[in-house]
Amino acid sequence: HKIMYFNNDFHRDGIIHVSFSVDGKLLMSVGNDSMQSVRVCRWEENELLFNSPVHTGKCLGCTILPGNTVVVAGDSYIYFWRKSLQGYLKRSGVFSRFTPLQPITAVEPICGTENLVSGTACGYLLLWVDINCIRCVKAHNGTINSVYSCPHGLLSGGKDRRIRMWSPNLEPSVAFDISYFGSNP
Repeated sequence: HKIMYFNNDFHRDGIIHVSFSVDGKLLMSVGNDSMQSVRVCRWEENELLFNSPVHTGKCLGCTILPGNTVVVAGDSYIYFWRKSLQGYLKRSGVFSRFTPLQPITAVEPICGTENLVSGTACGYLLLWVDINCIRCVKAHNGTINSVYSCPHGLLSGGKDRRIRMWSPNLEPSVAFDISYFGSNP
């Protein structure tokens, strides 16, 4: 096995989340330190683009959007870093007054767009445009554990043992109840 990237200068307490950009050139990692610090680099050139403290609350997901906006989410927070002339600027996600503040458990770029969908501990899917939550849909009874995007739409999987399919605007499509197949011992 060949080690493709190594850097011992950061994340001394371990790494809890990683993500690649869509083109595979950027690597982001979130550390297990007290501030859940994020680091983004061009891993093939060993070039650091930026690092930043995130939040004292637990990080539960991270991703890089197609335009290289960096997203980190967790215990009742979501942050977006976008490149500017001054470097990468950190902005807090704006929850609408109709969106209950809750832990974000999964994040996924919506295929073919700059938008983002996130799942929450209370079973909601949140649609993000720029830093704004523009839609909130009750999707599962319990925590959403996984969200996936493809050209056919979005898939969400939850603690309720259901897989649901959605349009990119969070219109419901089909649902699969996998409890029919039994459970793990």
